Formats: sequence, C-alpha cells, structure tokens
Amino acid sequence: MLIIAPAPWPYVYYRVLRLVVFVCAGAISLQSFDRRCWHVWTIALALLAVIFNPILPMHLTRTSSVLNVLGALLLIAHLWVEREHNWQVRR
Repeated sequence: MLIIAPAPWPYVYYRVLRLVVFVCAGAISLQSFDRRCWHVWTIALALLAVIFNPILPMHLTRTSSVLNVLGALLLIAHLWVEREHNWQVRR
C-alpha cells in the first residue's frame, strides 16, 4: 500500500493506509520489544507507527510521498533481515 500511495487515490485509501501501517508497524515494534531486541528496528518501527497514526494524524503534504517510500523500504528491510536471521537459526 505504501509503494502505490503516491498515485492519486480517494481520501479513504489514505485513511486505511494510515490504519494499516500504524497497526503493522506497531505490532512489529512491540514484538521486537517483547523479544528484548532493543535495537534500531524497535525504535524505527515505533517511529513509523507514530508518524502514520490515524488518531492524531500528522499532515505532511510535501514529504508524504518520501515518507511512504521510506516506510515501505523500512518494512521490506525488516522482513528481509528477519527472514535471513530465522533462516540462519534453522541451519
């Protein structure tokens, strides 16, 4: 959703996008915190959840597309690192 967000979408799309990113980034951040992995991922994903929170939204017009792309890259990088780590542990 973040990757295609710079395209012109109805307002509802951006409301749902905020909710989905908030929930996903918050859940991953809490999971990382619960595993006692207090490192960059926990802080970065918590910050992403704060930026995209639907309750008190930050209205960032000029930097929105940059934040969308950076948020997508952050989530993809976290997925890649976690998969590599889990694959290394299974060996």
